[in-house]
Amino acid sequence: MKDEISLVLLFRALGYVSDKEILEIICPDLGDIELIELLRPSLEEAECINEVDVALDLIAKRTN
Repeated sequence: MKDEISLVLLFRALGYVSDKEILEIICPDLGDIELIELLRPSLEEAECINEVDVALDLIAKRTN
């Protein structure tokens, strides 16, 4: 890959679109504020991506 992709972008490409759903998979204890804060930049980067096709397209562009 020529560029990094965020963890949330990867999950969006796998079909997990909502932030809550992704957080529940990565962090079953949503009270773990420290882990959620670590994920915040990834969530912010992918906040406007809400379709699998868009996420896949972005990943494809970053691998060429």
